Amino acid sequence: MKLTRYIPHYLIFLGLVVLAAAGIHIFPGGSDTGDGKAISGNIRVAMILPDSIDDQSWNTAGYNGLMLVKKELGAEVAYSQKVSPAQAPAELRRYAAGGFDLIIAHGGQYDGAAEAVAAEFPTVKFMLAEAHPGNNRNLGAISFRNEEMGFLAGAAAGLASRGKAAFVGGEDLPHMLQRARAFEQGAKFVNPNIETKVVFLGTWTDQNKGVEAGKALIAEKFDVIVINADTAGKPIHALAREAGIKTIGWIVDQYNLSPRTVITSAVLDNSQLILNGARLVAKGRWEGKQYKFGLKDGVMYMAPLRGSLDNDKAKKLADIRQALLDGLISPLPAPASSPATKE
Repeated sequence: MKLTRYIPHYLIFLGLVVLAAAGIHIFPGGSDTGDGKAISGNIRVAMILPDSIDDQSWNTAGYNGLMLVKKELGAEVAYSQKVSPAQAPAELRRYAAGGFDLIIAHGGQYDGAAEAVAAEFPTVKFMLAEAHPGNNRNLGAISFRNEEMGFLAGAAAGLASRGKAAFVGGEDLPHMLQRARAFEQGAKFVNPNIETKVVFLGTWTDQNKGVEAGKALIAEKFDVIVINADTAGKPIHALAREAGIKTIGWIVDQYNLSPRTVITSAVLDNSQLILNGARLVAKGRWEGKQYKFGLKDGVMYMAPLRGSLDNDKAKKLADIRQALLDGLISPLPAPASSPATKE
């Protein structure tokens, strides 16, 4: 089916607000000036992460980004894994007092801690890996254009489903609400009659919550589940395999978790995202704002389908991706509060 046959559906979305709040910038760009103080010598970069760097999801991606900063910028690096929100202030202070130039808080659960500690150490740069406006001084954020990948993952789910597709997220943080809202839009874009459901586990690490949510969705006859819940969501792939239904992974290509089950994955190249932010700091161009990156920047993409969709559906998905790139589809922003189910 040619893309032109989708044009009537596009009219539903044309004119909708593109998710771009005031103060958001796209990198690279020549207007970022920062404090103008480039780092002399090798930059020192530390990172805190909420779970194990071996989770093959969000934390693995963050660690890989830190290693890329070390390789490309010759940085001295350090990291702490399995840092809870309660532990975060002390860890951030430890690195700030230890002379690090840039401290990365890799997760939305750290925004309060980063805000507080950044105020205590105004000469140290702090980077949140999430959607956050920053403080216009030393605290800024890097994030993906979540609405783009959420829409594309939703479209893939809608094309693969017989009529019921679900999204399982970790915590209902702002960027997760963006992804979930766009997932629903993408699924209904390809099938206006599809039933969708969004579930937030309230955790990124508790696999029991993932098992409960997965079993419930399977019992409700959902046949495609998009999983964006890090370690907590991993068991859902196995449950889906046993039930004979399909999944879509997130952050990294999760095909190897269940080759006959995973249709594709929404791959987010955190490594390049983090490197871009670290380069801004190293060059003295960090403005303490939100920097967003999307499909056009090459930092996110859908993993290979590997025959999971027939040629016609694969072509439709490719056409939708191109329409997003061309600005023909503009997903709506997330609502102020989550309408999703919480486990």
